[in-house]
This record gives sequence, structure tokens and C-alpha cells, in this order.
Amino acid sequence: METAYQEHSYLFRPGRWAGKGILTIIGGPSEPISLEMISSLGGNGMITAQMVIELHTNGHEEGLELIYSLTPKKTDIFDFVQYNGRLGELRGKGAVTKRSIVLIYGSDDGTYSGFEAMEQVDEDHYHLRSTLSVKGVPTSILEAAVHQLERE
Repeated sequence: METAYQEHSYLFRPGRWAGKGILTIIGGPSEPISLEMISSLGGNGMITAQMVIELHTNGHEEGLELIYSLTPKKTDIFDFVQYNGRLGELRGKGAVTKRSIVLIYGSDDGTYSGFEAMEQVDEDHYHLRSTLSVKGVPTSILEAAVHQLERE
């Protein structure tokens, strides 16, 4: 059975990515960000992606690390775990279509939840959008354009 995973170079294939965008705090400021991600495939089929987001706030930089762990299935829906350097472990479901990847996740106690959409522009470029909520109220929106770094 062929799945939509095969259409995506982002997240599902080993590679290095970089991007720039904006983080907007709802009711507050918008700040420029840059990000880097390394995605790798383990021998057991598990994909691990480590993303570092640098916030450029008032002349200083602050970082946030996200680590995604997932094992694609024979369907276009999968489970994943995201470790967030500030919020801890978040669990969720993901889905893929021919041109997009969508992740929905939350903390076990329901305090934090989020939504991420990755729209494929072409094989080497994606547009990311995400929203983080606290107790069901959106608190931030991130938008970024990412590109794959030269393949080794």
C-alpha cells in the first residue's frame, strides 16, 4: 500500500532544514525566529527530528528545543511524541496528504495543546504554521518558511 509519506522530504526523510519566520504572542508582540531541524531514521523505522527555534527578542536570542519521535504506519495517520524543552512531553496524532503534514497534540493533563500544519511548496521547501494553546485558549502563532539544506 502506497502512502502519502513518500511525497514528503520534510520530517519523514533524513535531512537538515533551516528556516525563518515570525512568532506572535496573542495580544502581545511578534518576534522574528530562525529554526534548524535534523531528521533521522533509526534502524527500527522510528523517525526522530530535533528542532531548535531561536527567538530574536529585544537584541538577545533565546532558544527552544523540540524533539519529535514517530513511527510511520501503513496508513496516513500516525501517533507521535513531541518533547518540548519548556512544556515537557506532549502526545498527538499526525496525518499526511499528498501536499501537507498535520500534527495535533496535547499534554496528558490537558493544560497545553497545539496544532501544526506543514504545507509542501516543493520537495525542498515547506511553509509551517502552528498554534499553541493553554487550557484551550490560543496563546501563540508561529509561521515560518523552511528549506532543505544541501543534501550530503
